[in-house]
Amino acid sequence: MRTSFRYYPRLKVCKNTTGIVTFDPETFEAHSYTWWKFVCKIGDYIVLNTYSYSVSTSAHQAEVFSLLENKYNIKCYYYCEDEPKNPNVIQIEAPDGLGKLHIAIRHYTGMIKELLKAINTPRSHKKKNEERRALIEEYKKKISIIECLIELQKTN
Repeated sequence: MRTSFRYYPRLKVCKNTTGIVTFDPETFEAHSYTWWKFVCKIGDYIVLNTYSYSVSTSAHQAEVFSLLENKYNIKCYYYCEDEPKNPNVIQIEAPDGLGKLHIAIRHYTGMIKELLKAINTPRSHKKKNEERRALIEEYKKKISIIECLIELQKTN
């Protein structure tokens, strides 16, 4: 995907052609519609919000992730499990943006509750329940990561 960002020196930000998406190369923060932060730097980590609540925010994320990959050599997409991942890039789902990480914890907790409810449903399939348990473990790891990020934010 070709990025359509232009750098504005007086503002010190990059904007897409519509001006709705901004990326600050100094702080590594990206916003959609000026309020929804979906990329930020916390400590030494670049945090990418992969939650998308609409088609337009998905497009905004794709634009910025492409910019990060092409201009800053920061890998945002992984196409296979064997591909080496950058340990300084963290992908999480934060429905209210990266400015409200505590809500991301509630988001993952809610998904865990739904999976547990599905597991406890009578006649639920064993194979499907194994997949659900694996997802629960993945979500628990995400919660731990988010808690660490919140602590890192407090110290910065």
